[in-house]
Amino acid sequence: MRRRPDLRACDWKPYANFHAIQNDMCIESRDRFVRLEPAPCECGIVFHRRNSHDHHKIHGAGHVIALLNFGRCCDLALKTVELLVRCWAWRHRYCHNARYPNANIRRVGGRTFGGGRAAPAFGYLADLAPFRNSTAFKQRMTIADLLTMSSALDCDDDVDASPGNEDRMHEQQRWTRWAVDLPTKRGYARDADGRGPFSYCTAGAFLLGQIIERAAHTPVDQYIEGKLLIPLGISQWKWSRSATGEAMTGGGLELRSRDLAKIAWMLVDNGRWRGRGIVSADWTNAVMTAHRNANPEQDYGYLFWQRTYATNCGMTQGWSMAGNGGNAIVILKDLDAAIVVTRENYNAQEMHQQTVDLLEHFLLPALPCKPGP
Repeated sequence: MRRRPDLRACDWKPYANFHAIQNDMCIESRDRFVRLEPAPCECGIVFHRRNSHDHHKIHGAGHVIALLNFGRCCDLALKTVELLVRCWAWRHRYCHNARYPNANIRRVGGRTFGGGRAAPAFGYLADLAPFRNSTAFKQRMTIADLLTMSSALDCDDDVDASPGNEDRMHEQQRWTRWAVDLPTKRGYARDADGRGPFSYCTAGAFLLGQIIERAAHTPVDQYIEGKLLIPLGISQWKWSRSATGEAMTGGGLELRSRDLAKIAWMLVDNGRWRGRGIVSADWTNAVMTAHRNANPEQDYGYLFWQRTYATNCGMTQGWSMAGNGGNAIVILKDLDAAIVVTRENYNAQEMHQQTVDLLEHFLLPALPCKPGP
C-alpha cells in the first residue's frame, strides 16, 4: 500500500529549477500526492499537459505538472535521442543523454528528401561510391527502409555478433565510411507490405543524418540546430561525434529534460510551438503512423515506437522515443499530454518494461483525462 508522504519531501520549486529528491518520488496532481517506490535509477520526470492552469507554464505552451530530478543516481554528471555520452549540469539545470535516435531526423526528413521516402537512400551517398559489399539490395534500399528499421543492412543492435552492431561503429574513425560499406542480410526479402525484417539499427539512423546533410547542402548538425532547436527556444546542446567530427544522428544528442519536453509538446500539438509551425502536421502524422510491426507489444512509425498504455481514461495509444537505460519521451495525443522520463539503468534486461510500469502504475494515474474544449 502506498502511504501518503510527508509533503515536506515534495518541496516543489519553480519551473526554472530542478529539485533533487532522494530515494522517493512525489508526484503532484492538483491536490493529490502519491508516493512512488522508484524503479532503479530514475534521473528525472517531466509531465507536460495543456490547460493545467494550476501548474507551472512551459514558455506559454501548456503547463508542466511535475519537473523533478533525482540525486540518488544522477549527481552532477547525469547520464537524449540512444548512445553512450555523459551529460553535464549548468548549476541546477541538467542536460541528459537519453540515448534515443535524435528527434531531429523526424523533424527534417520529410521536407529535405527531394525524391520522397521511396527514393533510393544510397543515391544520396554517391560521393562515397564505390561501396564495399555492394548488392542489388543495397542499391534499392529506400529512405523509408531506414526510417522503419527495415533496411537490408546486416545491422542489428540487439545481436552482439551483427556486423552493424552500434558498438562496432564507435570503434571506427569514419562512421559514414563504415556504415555504407556494411554487408547486406543474406536472404533479405520484403513482406506483402514491402517491408523487410525489423532490426533496430543505429547505423541506419546515422546514415539518415548523412543523407540529410547532402540533400540540404549544409552540415546536418547546423541544419538541425537552425530548423528545430533554435526555433524551439533551445539554447544548450552537445553532439556526439566521431573522431573525424561526424555528428551522430542515431543518438547521443545531449539536451535538458525541459527541452526534450518542448520537442514532445510540439509533436502533441501537430508540429506547432507557441502558435508557430515548426514541422508540418502532415509530417508529424506520417511519423506517428504505424508503418510496420516491430514486436508483439509494439508497432513502429518513422523512428517512433507505438504502444497501448493503461490509464484511468481507458487504454490509450501512445508514441515514444525509447533509449537505453529506460529513457522515454512519450506522446499521448488522446490525453493532450507528453511525459519525459530520464533514467540510467543502462543495458538492464527489463529497463524498458520498468519504464512502462512506472508510467502505468504511478504517472498516468496522476494525469486527468483530456480536458474538454
